[in-house]
Amino acid sequence: MTNLNQDTKSPSKKTMKPLYWSLFGAGGMAAALALPALIILLSIAIPFGLIGSPAGFYAAIAPWLSNKFIFLCLGGILFLILWHCVHRFYYCLHDCQIHIGTKTRWVLYLIAIISFVITMGYGWKLF
Repeated sequence: MTNLNQDTKSPSKKTMKPLYWSLFGAGGMAAALALPALIILLSIAIPFGLIGSPAGFYAAIAPWLSNKFIFLCLGGILFLILWHCVHRFYYCLHDCQIHIGTKTRWVLYLIAIISFVITMGYGWKLF
C-alpha cells in the first residue's frame, strides 16, 4: 500500500519552495496591511493638514524612526514587500508564457535583497 502523502518520484528531495512561498505570503500580508495606511497617511492626511503640519509630524515621528529596532522592523517589512513584488512578477511572467530561466529568477531575488541591504546600510549610516 502506498502512502498518499509522499511524492513517489523523489520522496527525499528537499526544496526551497516553502521558504519562498512563506516570504511571498508574509510580503503580501505586510503590503496589504501597511501600504494602504501609508498611502492615506503620506498622500492625504499629512499634505492636507488633517493631522497637523508636515513639520510638526516630522518632529513627532523622527525620534521613533531614529530608533534602530523600529528601523529594523520597518526594513523587514520593506524586504517582505520587495520579495512579494519580485515573486509575483516572476510568476506573472510565467503565467504569460515568458520563461526567464533560473538565473534571471535569482537576479530578481537578488535585486530585492540588495535593495534591502542598501536601505539598511544608509539607514544605519554604514555607507
